[in-house]
Amino acid sequence: MASSAIAFNPASIPAIKTLRRDAPVGCVCNPWEKGNYYPLLNCVAESTIRHEGVPITAYDKITHAVLLRQARQNSLRTFPEKAARILQISHREMKRRMDKLVGFGLLVKGKWNTGYWVALENEMLGQHESRIELPESRLPAEFLDVRLIQPTAMLVYTRLAGLSGRMGWWHHSDQSYLAQNCGISRMVLAHALTELRRHGLIRIERYTNYVRVYKFLGHRIFQDF
Repeated sequence: MASSAIAFNPASIPAIKTLRRDAPVGCVCNPWEKGNYYPLLNCVAESTIRHEGVPITAYDKITHAVLLRQARQNSLRTFPEKAARILQISHREMKRRMDKLVGFGLLVKGKWNTGYWVALENEMLGQHESRIELPESRLPAEFLDVRLIQPTAMLVYTRLAGLSGRMGWWHHSDQSYLAQNCGISRMVLAHALTELRRHGLIRIERYTNYVRVYKFLGHRIFQDF
């Protein structure tokens, strides 16, 4: 982790212009770009919902992001077989995950097993005119193609990118805030951040007053696809 004894001044860090796919390996980049990604609703990312005592996991949240992209393109309809290929899991495991999302109220199962649709009426999604267009973060499709990192690390990277917005970097003095935005504990967050740093996907700069600045780095997986 980079360390600095100087006080943090947000105005001293400009918006990062270099896009993720254009950045050389190890160079700072902006992850907030259009392209091949899966929409992870922020309200889903931060959720700690349980159904019959079973909590929602990073696997579940990523699965929902893949299905939501399908739903946006197909009048809310999902396609389990295609999603299973994207997630690199069996059809049986895909059905288990989708039934779990039904239990959380994030999917609706059609009558007579006619299919699954993304749910719009749900307390988690709030009262919005267009619930399918809720605030979201963007899960890079490359993470599912290559499987470089674990699902929790994917979740943390995606939320960090969402919090960074078009500036391309984000700062905060309390890691509990980031953990809450990912629906995980601080200990789990610490492991995920370590994994992201180990693989050269992010850099964390530390300033006085416990401020941490999170920046994103170019990586070969974004250049190969």
